[in-house]
Amino acid sequence: MITFMFPEKFTWLIPDMKIYYILSLTIKALLIIQTVILIVRVWSYKNVSKSIKTNWTWLLILFGIITSLIYIWKKDNELIEINNTVHNNS
Repeated sequence: MITFMFPEKFTWLIPDMKIYYILSLTIKALLIIQTVILIVRVWSYKNVSKSIKTNWTWLLILFGIITSLIYIWKKDNELIEINNTVHNNS
């Protein structure tokens, strides 16, 4: 993270600004792809309420990096269980 905030201090790591721009664009593109994949995953659950899906969509958009980790580590398993229990009880 410090590398992207102060690129001039890391000329030994990133000798050219063109490389810096390529790296920063690559990281931003990967974060956008990750966010899109997680939002599609949230909306793929058929038996989860729309309000939960909407809340997690906004959280993933607004607080992407931190929220994506929380979603992946904790909330995805909870939504799978909710989706399966509602589906099995029907």
